[in-house]
Amino acid sequence: MMKDKRDNKHMGETLEMIIRRRGWNISELAKNIGADRRSFYYWFKQQEIKESVLLRISEVVDYDLSRDFPSFSTSSADFKKFTELVQPAPKTYWKDKYVDLLEQYSELLSNTVAGQNSSKAG
Repeated sequence: MMKDKRDNKHMGETLEMIIRRRGWNISELAKNIGADRRSFYYWFKQQEIKESVLLRISEVVDYDLSRDFPSFSTSSADFKKFTELVQPAPKTYWKDKYVDLLEQYSELLSNTVAGQNSSKAG
């Protein structure tokens, strides 16, 4: 966990204030970062918050949390790598995957039926 040693801010309260000022609905935000609402209310009560949590929230709300927590840096190369990892798959990923598998199945089924027909003919 990281603590802002400079001014001993209550990280949870500060985070809640930032999120609410930016107009985010807690349920919507929780869904976007892959957490549940209860997690947010838990974090809001915490004096210290894990850097990984701050990274996810910072990316989704598009806000540089290092303004409020100087010991937290969102400008590092690690942050960029992290945000690339947590990006959700494109919306068409699963549809495309399904279509590919369906085409493979159809081809396999056609080959199997064709093989059975040639066995019966011979």
